[in-house]
Amino acid sequence: MNYWLALEKPEALACYGSLGKSRKGGAKVETDEIAMLITTLGSRRGGPGTRAHAARMLGESRDPRAITPLLDTIEDTGDPYKTPVVMAALDALPLFGDALEPALGRILDDPADFRRRYVPRLLMSARGTAAAPTLSRLLDDADDEVAMNAATSLGSLHDPAYTAPLRAIVADAARPPLLRGVAASAVGMSGGPDAYDTLAPLVGSDEQSLVAGAIDGLAELGDPRAIPLIQALLASNRLDERTTRGAKLALISMRARRE
Repeated sequence: MNYWLALEKPEALACYGSLGKSRKGGAKVETDEIAMLITTLGSRRGGPGTRAHAARMLGESRDPRAITPLLDTIEDTGDPYKTPVVMAALDALPLFGDALEPALGRILDDPADFRRRYVPRLLMSARGTAAAPTLSRLLDDADDEVAMNAATSLGSLHDPAYTAPLRAIVADAARPPLLRGVAASAVGMSGGPDAYDTLAPLVGSDEQSLVAGAIDGLAELGDPRAIPLIQALLASNRLDERTTRGAKLALISMRARRE
């Protein structure tokens, strides 16, 4: 295969089929093909579509040599040339499963690494409930953004078994209101018999971010008792514009579930 053709045309890369699977005749993907994809991923000559396609194929390969190059692709950017590649890398990385954990651990160990904020979601997507102990620990991370992403990732497990540390944050008035709001939303995502009783009192808070999180959590929970509660909250006219919009969307969501 012509290397520069692969850089210019994503469809040329597709001729390899699904990496990591047997090719015709039973041969595995060759080492130089993985190396070529890694080079393509980091090349500035290839367009964003080509590089994003290389990222996806590297994820499909499950070849651990691709983990570091994919992580190195992650950056905070609004550049339309780079964003599709970053998104493709973030989608590809969880495919490595448990093999991804050591590299993510090294990122967490460096307080200056901006990629730390991506680690909770990647861990949850790669390891599922096995990531819960690490996610629970990250709820106390010094970086609030890491802690908030850890809370959301715990909630995304949709398992009441992991709500105790989330409820502890919600109840701790010393924690930032925004973090407490995110934790409240995650409590609703997790469900459980006591979730409504945890969230309902929060709608009376003076902190709009905490109220917003409680509303999101109640919407995720889908408990019909929350409908008159949110209706009364809207009638009070004490919500800011953003929280009002969230409350209206929550009502639409909960009513749709009942139909």
